[in-house]
Amino acid sequence: MSENTPSPKKDSCLVRGIRFLVRLTLALIIGIAVGIGIYYGVSWMVGEYVRITHDQEVRISTLEMQQTAMEEAVSNQVADLQGRLDTLEIQRDTQKESLADLESRLTSQEEQMTDLLGTIEAQQTTQDEMEESILALQTQIDGLQSNLTAMEETLGTFTDQISALDEISAEYTASIAAMNETIDNSEASLTAMQHQIIILQAMELLTRSRLNLVQGNTPLASGDMEVASALLTDLQSNLPAVQAEYITEILTALDNAQDALPAAPLTAADKLENAWQMLIAGLPAESDAQAEQAETETPEATGTPTPTP
Repeated sequence: MSENTPSPKKDSCLVRGIRFLVRLTLALIIGIAVGIGIYYGVSWMVGEYVRITHDQEVRISTLEMQQTAMEEAVSNQVADLQGRLDTLEIQRDTQKESLADLESRLTSQEEQMTDLLGTIEAQQTTQDEMEESILALQTQIDGLQSNLTAMEETLGTFTDQISALDEISAEYTASIAAMNETIDNSEASLTAMQHQIIILQAMELLTRSRLNLVQGNTPLASGDMEVASALLTDLQSNLPAVQAEYITEILTALDNAQDALPAAPLTAADKLENAWQMLIAGLPAESDAQAEQAETETPEATGTPTPTP
């Protein structure tokens, strides 16, 4: 049987070489991986060691700083406590002095309270007397109240009488107003009459002046015109604006007549005649003059119609 069993074939050199290369490659890969792992592991461990060492140093420095700060704080607190103790001792001494002062004040206040009690008793007695006086005054007030009621009744009667007097006074006031109006009208009429008398005097002087001119007596005619001008000038200052302007025109005519003498007696006679006629016409009423002035200032518009082509 051993002779019939086939013997295993031996691998060729190429196959064994390939296997060797594969194994070598795997070994190299594993070695490289292990080396890389060792390298990075050592690097990480070194970094961690450095970091831990640095953290420890920082913590130690922080602890030292905290310890120094705590020592300073403790020193400050001890100094502060010592200062407070000194202050408390000073305050205790001050309070002792204050207590002594308060005791003396309390003794003084007790004496004052004793005096006040005596004063209160005296005031109580005075108050009793004042209450009696108030009762007496109340009785007097009741009497005065009754008198006041009677006076109010009398005052009501006086009020009625005053109302009647007011009515009579109102009637008198109305009568006085009517009398004043009548007096004003009379004064206006009197003033108008005085103005008319002055105008008549001026007309008389102008008439005499005309006669003197006719007779050839130039100096007398000029003198009469001057007197008439003076009268009209005095009258002009007491007249309204419209009438004063009218008098101004008359005075202008008289001035022109005087200027014409003695060279041109005829011209003077004409000017004198114009002034005399204006005086004859009388002074214009103020309302009529205003209406005439309004008509002069706003004439009716008259235009030529435009021819239609």
